[in-house]
Amino acid sequence: MTTEAVAYIVLIGIVIAVLIYRAVTRRARIRKRYLGEIVTSWGSLPKREYQPGELERIARYYENTKGNRFTIDDITWNDLDMDLVYSQINSCRSSCGDDVLYRMLRQPLTDPSEWKARRAIIEYFRSEEKVRVDYQLALSQIGFTRKYAMIDYVNTISGVVPESNVGNYLQLLLYPVCILLIVIQPATGVLALIAALIYNIYTYFKTKSSIEPYFVTVGAIAHLISCANDILKLPGDSPILEPARAKMREAVKTLGTVVRGSKFLGTASAAGADMGSAVGDYVNMFLRLDLIKFNRLIAHMQKHKREILSLMEETGALDACISMASYEEMLPFCCEADLEEMPAAAEGSGAKRTSAEAKQAGDPTGSDGKPGSTGSTGRTAGSGEASRPGKPHLYTKNMYHVLLAEPVANSITTDRPVLLTGSNASGKSTFLKTVAISQILAQVIGIAPAKEYHSGFYRIYSSMALKDSLQEGESYFIVEIKSLKRIMDAEKEQGASVMCFIDEVLRGTNTVERIAASSRILQCFAQDGVFCFAATHDVELTQMLEQYYANYHFMEEVKDDDVIFNYRLYEGRATTRNAIKLLGILGYDPAVIHAADETARRFLEKGEWSL
Repeated sequence: MTTEAVAYIVLIGIVIAVLIYRAVTRRARIRKRYLGEIVTSWGSLPKREYQPGELERIARYYENTKGNRFTIDDITWNDLDMDLVYSQINSCRSSCGDDVLYRMLRQPLTDPSEWKARRAIIEYFRSEEKVRVDYQLALSQIGFTRKYAMIDYVNTISGVVPESNVGNYLQLLLYPVCILLIVIQPATGVLALIAALIYNIYTYFKTKSSIEPYFVTVGAIAHLISCANDILKLPGDSPILEPARAKMREAVKTLGTVVRGSKFLGTASAAGADMGSAVGDYVNMFLRLDLIKFNRLIAHMQKHKREILSLMEETGALDACISMASYEEMLPFCCEADLEEMPAAAEGSGAKRTSAEAKQAGDPTGSDGKPGSTGSTGRTAGSGEASRPGKPHLYTKNMYHVLLAEPVANSITTDRPVLLTGSNASGKSTFLKTVAISQILAQVIGIAPAKEYHSGFYRIYSSMALKDSLQEGESYFIVEIKSLKRIMDAEKEQGASVMCFIDEVLRGTNTVERIAASSRILQCFAQDGVFCFAATHDVELTQMLEQYYANYHFMEEVKDDDVIFNYRLYEGRATTRNAIKLLGILGYDPAVIHAADETARRFLEKGEWSL
């Protein structure tokens, strides 16, 4: 053997050794990469960028599985920018986690036992780092489906009609018949065998072309089952995780044949187009094993759709709870929410509150420890004494908006609905969103972005960032009254008490009718036990509704031709009028400013508008 030949043999041997080494160590390298991502992302703002339409895909699991539970409706979800809140929380390692986390945010818990069970899982993952990392590594193997949601695969499977395998078996029977014919008459038998091969290959590819798109579907579900089986191999002696693991164990036991059978489907193989896969393609082509196995798997998966959905739910819930634990670590500060079960609203009747009860409630008092002037209209809203149990209430200290880079924390204690006044841009809308998002986080995760947070379980609605509908041919006012009507209707339904947030009640109509109608709507909310937080520019409402609503306000200071907002919440109604002064700051004609001031002064003195 020449030196050149030896060199070639050595080179080939090195190449083969490198390929074998890379194949053997591939799993370890992937695990190392996942581990680095897990460690660096814990307690950090997720860096994930969502592709166009990805959030709509993620929402499909919620749409398919929401059932009859209370749901944050589309108006409220959009009012509160909850897509951004979801993106801030979501550090899930799998598509199942994406999907379940989204549904959890859309369906805040109103059952205390469910709430405590979820809170226990979140706390367990926060405290048990090694267990959490092991679970995240296993969940990472599930990965992301990207183009389609996992629920799409399940629904696709449900729509496939599995064919009988009788035809496949009859075509395979042609081979032994031809072999027998070769023994009897070789020439005729060989021709028959060639004809049988051509016929079988032709019908194989014709059949496979119609069902091959579903191979990926079967493969995705099989991969989920396989990864769930890996999760179950992890140490799991904690009673906190056992309910979820028990459901996963039952599902994996039933669906184990899907993992074994999917190995016959070439495109479902995670190995890719390697030599083994190529050999498998030839075997399938002659023996039709993938077609036979596909029909069996489809029938089995359709029979056990409930177990597939259970597996998606339990693995996704574990992933989502880990993501929420990481979010809790990410916040500048937060507290565990103290939520009290409220009396359920009976169907057809609200928890009526009399005028006497409203008068007894009084105005909240206290201080949150931050600077604020004294007096009924200048005292900073504080913590004070917690509200009476068993009725709608909110007691929170230093609560802030999670989406703001530099939020101003505010405190409030009230067991009455709240009416907010103040000028534009002073902080009213932001405060409404702060309370609403904090309440959702409290019922979903069990924490609130605050130093202290005491509240109840509520069904949460808002009517804030509404728009007219060109498609429906509806004006802003029509859209607005429909939005308010849905809250009134929700109060009459059976379930937890309603907490609602309204920004500028009936802003879409004239002053007289706006005040007349909005005062009665807000009065109705208060009397029916709706825990309403409403912002308004109509200071008349603060006097008309003072026996039903606690008054709070935001204020600003016009100084040196500038407007200074401190975004602090104060008790009492707003007493300052700075809108006309703002016109002057922005360069309006002084004559216009003076005339506007005079017009306002005459109205306050005589109660009539005139030029």
